[in-house]
Amino acid sequence: MRRLESTRIVGGGRWVLATLLVGLGLTAWAQRQGDYIPGVSESQEVNRPDDREWTEDTDFPHDHLTFLRLRHNGDGGFTDFPKADTNFTRRLQELTAIEVNPDYWNLAIDDPRIFQFPIAFMSDLRDVWFSPEEEENLRKYMQQGGFIMVDDQWGDRCWGEVKEAMKGVFPDIEPVELEFDDPNKHPIFNCVFKLPYKPQVPSHDAAKYWEDRGIDNHYEIKGFSYEDEEAMNEAHFYAWYDEKGRMMMLVCHNNDLADGWEEESYEPWFFKKYSEKLCFPMGINIIFYALTN
Repeated sequence: MRRLESTRIVGGGRWVLATLLVGLGLTAWAQRQGDYIPGVSESQEVNRPDDREWTEDTDFPHDHLTFLRLRHNGDGGFTDFPKADTNFTRRLQELTAIEVNPDYWNLAIDDPRIFQFPIAFMSDLRDVWFSPEEEENLRKYMQQGGFIMVDDQWGDRCWGEVKEAMKGVFPDIEPVELEFDDPNKHPIFNCVFKLPYKPQVPSHDAAKYWEDRGIDNHYEIKGFSYEDEEAMNEAHFYAWYDEKGRMMMLVCHNNDLADGWEEESYEPWFFKKYSEKLCFPMGINIIFYALTN
């Protein structure tokens, strides 16, 4: 077990991770079963699945981390919802000493309440664009300490759309690709779990396609027929930094990490190959890095 302490200021709120204990072994992980998530809906801003095994600490009702999904104007704001949100928050609660809110939220990008959350998540930004109000809110959110994880991006066209949209948020900041190989490996890849190789995760359908054919590929084949293999065959992690060197946003490109959260109950081989080995560890690393840097 590793003992870590950190204090973080985000958007005027004080977020404290005291005596954070993170289990480094994966042997205790068990694949969960079940597809139906009762008690949740895209139309609800706040969701709590009916089968939650934990509640808030009533002594410290505000000292917890809440998973926030940001709704956007692209094609896939609710991709992998609600199972990804349900399963990932459960794993955060189980595998770390972070106090996790049993509720998870989804809000519009221009909603002023996003400043109550230190970390936000966006998925599948195909054809994304931001209104002037959204650009301003995103800029203020990240400048004031907020962090955004973006997942399920594939190919050159989508990456170009994301970069173009972000030009309206930070016109003078260029994204930086994180290095995985030594000696310049970024600490996000091993700050809690040491990733065995650079994560690349397709949807479970694509994974099944490659697995059945015995082909060692890990890129998406569903919904991206306009992209060629070369544009999707290698994973990239692109970050936007502020002037002090703090990471404000991370795009997990040519990756669908959240599908490994969503579909951990799909088949045992998928759980072991992707969910357990890559998706949950990388997600926890990203959360931990954002909260402690």
